[in-house]
Amino acid sequence: MIPYVAVLLVIIGIIASGIRVAQEYQRAVVFRLGRFDGIKGPGIYYLMQRAMAREAEAIREKRARIVKAEAELEASIKLTQGAKQMEESPIALELRRMQMLSEIGIDNNTTTIVLIPSEFTEAARSLAKSAQSKEV
Repeated sequence: MIPYVAVLLVIIGIIASGIRVAQEYQRAVVFRLGRFDGIKGPGIYYLMQRAMAREAEAIREKRARIVKAEAELEASIKLTQGAKQMEESPIALELRRMQMLSEIGIDNNTTTIVLIPSEFTEAARSLAKSAQSKEV
């Protein structure tokens, strides 16, 4: 009995969601199945298009999310490739740092930059490796 009541409430809700009221200064253009059906004046009238518009909106949102996810994947792949390339050539990392500084310097801002030489990072890496080898 309860499922029948739930189905009935859903049907009533769908029908009620299509009812619109236009004030005396408003007009509504009505489309039925994508074709112009007429102009409704002030008063109560029924629309079938709202559900179709919601479905189309959901499809557009789904496509947008898929495109965004694909772009994120492509960006992560390119960043990984760039990081591997810079790992092979320490000079490339230094050149990238200089490029970043010149890009920051273009703007008139008050950004404070503290640079750490790459030798410090290499020294820290070698210390970590020697500590691991002593533990084993």
